[in-house]
Amino acid sequence: MQTKQLRLTEEHGCRISDVRFPFKPAEVFKRCASMSVIFPAFNEEANIKRTVEAAVRVLPKVATSWEILIVDDGSRDATSAICGDLKTRYPEVVVMRHEQNRGYGAALKSGIMAAKYDLIFFSDSDGQFDLRELQHLICWAADYDIVAGYRAKRQDPLHRRINAVGWNVLMRLVLGIKIRDVDCAFKLFRRAVFDQVQIRCVGAMVNTEIFAQATRLGMRIHQVKVSHFPRRHGKQSGANIHVIIKAFRELCGLWRQLHNVAPGQAGLYSATTKEAYAASMLPDPPPISA
Repeated sequence: MQTKQLRLTEEHGCRISDVRFPFKPAEVFKRCASMSVIFPAFNEEANIKRTVEAAVRVLPKVATSWEILIVDDGSRDATSAICGDLKTRYPEVVVMRHEQNRGYGAALKSGIMAAKYDLIFFSDSDGQFDLRELQHLICWAADYDIVAGYRAKRQDPLHRRINAVGWNVLMRLVLGIKIRDVDCAFKLFRRAVFDQVQIRCVGAMVNTEIFAQATRLGMRIHQVKVSHFPRRHGKQSGANIHVIIKAFRELCGLWRQLHNVAPGQAGLYSATTKEAYAASMLPDPPPISA
């Protein structure tokens, strides 16, 4: 049997572990009870079909019950039509649509609010991850509140990799988040996480917001190395100057809000939060398409 090398750190009562071997050898193929998978999508007409179909092949092998929630965040290309076709073909697929682009955080929040199963996983729609590696996260889910992937070798342009290093350092200094790859879009959560964790950020800061709160609340976080592949089609928006400016604005607000985070706080699934979120959706058509 492989020997697992484990590093454990303590920060604000939060346990953060990191292993070099990404899975427990004896538990790789043990299926979880149920899982909701969220794919935020914005102008992903060239990628969304392939990504969802890959998930449809993988999920029956790793979960007894599952659903796929596609959140079309105001796409202006053929993403919406393709998602409609996927919903027709696969009964486990649920399509949600924002009539206007609201941002990555808002799309993720819509997916989490609609998720109905015990485990919640999210990834990007651009096909840069191997969804078969989801099993490496599942086998740790019984022991941790959050299982976070980190990219073993990030397949992005040099300027994005440099920006990511600087951003992770900034998160450690400002917010005390000791996560290797905070924005890696390959994460698994126990549903109970969002009984306390809130989501206010609408943009790219959403991952940072979740981990900052989880750290303060003493949640158990485990990190697993995952593969990363070059983007085949479409453009990434993370390096867009408007996205960066919004992220820094949200960082300032998050730093202030973090002082109010305390055990027992009302999270995303609280009745008050649900009512407020429902009200915020009124200007648009209902988020889940018929």
